[in-house]
Amino acid sequence: MSLKKIISGISTFPSKNAWVWKDSVSVLSFTLFHLLWIIRLFSLLQIIKYIYRKIAFCIKQFSLDKGSKRINIPVLLVELYFIFFALGIFFVFRNKYILFYYLIESSVWLLYYNVFRRFYEEKYSICHQMEYFVLIPVVFFSQAKAISLIENADLNITLQALAGNFPSADFPFYVTILSVLYIAIIISVVISTLPSESVKTEKRSHFMTIIGAGDVVCKRLYPALQRLCPYRDIVIFHKKNTPVNPDFFTTVKSGLRLFEDDFEIAATARDSEILWIATPSYKHLPYLESFMNDSMFIVLEKPLTSVKYEIPLLKKLMAIPSIWNKIFSLSYYVQEKALPLTYFFNPLSFYEKYLTFPELLNKKMLAEIRERLGKIKDVGIFLVEGKDARDWANDSATGGQLFETFIHPALINRIISGEEAVWTDVKWSLGVYEDIKTETFIGCKGKTNGYCFTLLVGKFINDLFRKRYCEVRFENGVVFMDFDERMLKIQTGEESYSIAVSSSFRNYEIQTDMVVRCYEDHLVPSIVDCSGLQVGVLEWLSGQDLTNVTRFNYSDDFNPFAGMKQYI
Repeated sequence: MSLKKIISGISTFPSKNAWVWKDSVSVLSFTLFHLLWIIRLFSLLQIIKYIYRKIAFCIKQFSLDKGSKRINIPVLLVELYFIFFALGIFFVFRNKYILFYYLIESSVWLLYYNVFRRFYEEKYSICHQMEYFVLIPVVFFSQAKAISLIENADLNITLQALAGNFPSADFPFYVTILSVLYIAIIISVVISTLPSESVKTEKRSHFMTIIGAGDVVCKRLYPALQRLCPYRDIVIFHKKNTPVNPDFFTTVKSGLRLFEDDFEIAATARDSEILWIATPSYKHLPYLESFMNDSMFIVLEKPLTSVKYEIPLLKKLMAIPSIWNKIFSLSYYVQEKALPLTYFFNPLSFYEKYLTFPELLNKKMLAEIRERLGKIKDVGIFLVEGKDARDWANDSATGGQLFETFIHPALINRIISGEEAVWTDVKWSLGVYEDIKTETFIGCKGKTNGYCFTLLVGKFINDLFRKRYCEVRFENGVVFMDFDERMLKIQTGEESYSIAVSSSFRNYEIQTDMVVRCYEDHLVPSIVDCSGLQVGVLEWLSGQDLTNVTRFNYSDDFNPFAGMKQYI
């Protein structure tokens, strides 16, 4: 068991929402909540509760009840603890260190459970309205007795002092602080009895529910969420008897919930603010249909679908603002690896948070550079990679590499050419690596807007030929996007500029942050996620007749760039 788990078991870490308000950080709140957290780490009561939970958990493993709910601490245990200390202070304890310890621990207990608990445990619930409140008299009298022993004062006088009536000015400052504390608790109790104010958004049990625990969730999405939203409640729904990385089981723990079928998942997943659909692409639309009339914010992994007959339905949904304005469509390259290129052709201020610019480069200058570059002469987009061990990526049921990977260069080319541009004279070549059942090499050439474009996806390619980049040649310069470095280089004449993805954002964090921003700031996702272009590309791909296309087999020594010239 790690030290981090023991610490979190003893003292609950404050929720990030307690000190981060939208995009602002409250330093005072951060200090206060973390100070209380640290003090509670040294609380004997908290350590006893931690040990109790561990013992109860061990006993539970031998019982029939294997539920994952957190074990509740009996109210009697807390009451006995404070009664023990109260009796000890009245009849036994005379050591000032013990008395001071009790004053600190009991004061923090009062603050935590009567005022601040809601900021640490956002979804907590109490067993009864009188819980904790009945212990206040016990704590009040025992603290008064402790102060009287420390200060050699009469108990009646210390009782009056704690109640806010100071008979003399001889009491030290900490007694005044305790007196103010009791006044604050009385106000808090009064406020808690009043009807609560309405909240802007519907309160749900979870911040985010992810449906699916495949490769993308295990290796990209969940790690990114852990870094960006470490204190948000995130659960993952997955079908039983479906493969899951065993290491992921250990990482997620109680956050991973298994269900018998898709219907059971759909019936349970509604109690969430954000629903992230990360299933195989042919299941996206069925799930979307189940949730599209709910108020939750929905995220769809790419491709939106790999089923041809679903594309007209997607187009209809896009035309209904009440539905599509709460759907964020993901595209890993356009929204992350190629984001500088996306910004170059579509300079939305929304993207600027994730990019770094030269000191003098602003939007106006970028527009001037774009004009000086002139017309586009040709475009080349190449994703040449090594072994792809993901079975689903080479599965025709999910669209194979054509829909899973080739959609990236096709969508980037659509951003460059524009939504209304028509692609003509399109020629294809398809290759298969050894005994893989679907195409692992996809080459495409065509023309649009007066320029030629070349799109290439190659898997299982030798290290010598692996490249991932986009090159756009203009009349008066070149724009080069290195997808691995996540950097765009602009060359026009003797001038050179670069735009890069900020190094503060790691893998998959940009897409994740975009989702949360659109949800919390009530932004229209389709403006920033290029979902309209993605649906257009899917429609174009599904309309291509590849039956008479040149097909070939290749092995480890295959040169994909020579192959493009040979087979197209």
